[in-house]
Amino acid sequence: AQVMVAKDVDEAGDKSSPLFFFMHGGAWGSGFPTMYRLLSLPFLERNFRCIILGYRTYPDADVDGQVDDLAQAVEYFSEKYGGMGDSGGPVVLMGHSSGAHVSMLAAMRGRLPAVDALIVGSGVYDVERQKQQEIRLGVSEISPLSAANGFTRENFCRNSPQLLVDDIPENFPPTLLVHGEDDDVTPLENSKDFYRILQDKSRGVDLGTSEGLSGALARRTPFPIHQLEILEETGHQDVVTNTCLGKGRAQAAILDWIATVGQ
Repeated sequence: AQVMVAKDVDEAGDKSSPLFFFMHGGAWGSGFPTMYRLLSLPFLERNFRCIILGYRTYPDADVDGQVDDLAQAVEYFSEKYGGMGDSGGPVVLMGHSSGAHVSMLAAMRGRLPAVDALIVGSGVYDVERQKQQEIRLGVSEISPLSAANGFTRENFCRNSPQLLVDDIPENFPPTLLVHGEDDDVTPLENSKDFYRILQDKSRGVDLGTSEGLSGALARRTPFPIHQLEILEETGHQDVVTNTCLGKGRAQAAILDWIATVGQ
């Protein structure tokens, strides 16, 4: 993992600063945290401690192993830097593409109790649907998707967050879905459909007693539990690039949502 701290944050002792985790994509089979260090800049400017996560990609680990890596990393760094419970600053996790899939799957399985807010960009929420998209793109034979997700339709279903919404865990965090309207890798309809289902299943959910972001999660939230942000003239990787550079709407949408959840 790449750990970055703003110069005004006490790296050793201050556990009140918020934590920002990023889970990169790469079709479950590639990518390194060093590739995404620039993503930390807008969050460092707001005194987040930023952790760009590394994890085992296929063939070193399948999706279950990647969920394990994510859950263990969030737990470890939350305890080390953010504290747990009332003593720690808020914890925000962002995942992109296959990293969004793994992040959402971990949340659906109740594996992220320390996470106060989840951001998923350009995500995959139905594995079979994405498999068909890869066939249309002509990349299915070289993509790790099938192998990383268990090959069979049964395993694809087990690893599809959209098919798990009937069993949303009590510790499921408020979620921002971000997707570019020009995404031809994971089409926008993935997020639109998943958002509609997630909203329907989450209406009236009591998010429990966690203090969360500035106490906002300690009661039934006055803001939408989940939100979808559609980015105009934005492709698949642009969601990350524009968040880094402040281009377009991506960075502002993410920061505005974090601020709203934190009120």
